[in-house]
Amino acid sequence: MVFNKILAKVTCFFIFLVLVGCSNTSTQTVDIKLPNDIKYIGNGSAGFALMSVMGPTGVAVGAAIDVGIANDIKNMNELSALQSELNTLITEYNAHSLIDNPIKKLLIERIDFIALPGDLVKVKLIGTVKSLNSDLVNLSDCDIKEELVAIKTKKGLANILIVQAVELSLKEISGERV
Repeated sequence: MVFNKILAKVTCFFIFLVLVGCSNTSTQTVDIKLPNDIKYIGNGSAGFALMSVMGPTGVAVGAAIDVGIANDIKNMNELSALQSELNTLITEYNAHSLIDNPIKKLLIERIDFIALPGDLVKVKLIGTVKSLNSDLVNLSDCDIKEELVAIKTKKGLANILIVQAVELSLKEISGERV
């Protein structure tokens, strides 16, 4: 009988510890803001080539081609999926990195896919990362490249490249070698 009372008290104590421990564990929410549009910045050769044939209208047609390519990229990638992937990335970064200053906010103002020679495209993100202590760090420029055709035709590839670009910035912030 005495043993049962002691066992009951020990059990209640451990349940109390678990409940208090779980309620005191803070979960940091990460605020992620993304732009509504993805931009494609061509090398301008289409506009200039068309200008020689069509005049000033050719430049506008070249710009429209760039907008069409950006729409093709956007249609193959969902911003909601990107938001979820970035949330997972930053949550894991905050949980696994040995930092006292976790990331609280990611603001991506622009997502640009920039044309390079050889039908390659470079991802460029313009934005900032804000930590819990209000440290503000710009996203770093990275050299993540992919073929334009692949980005336009493979579902989710642009999102993968954007997540990789953010991940490289996080590694730079934490001081890891890239």
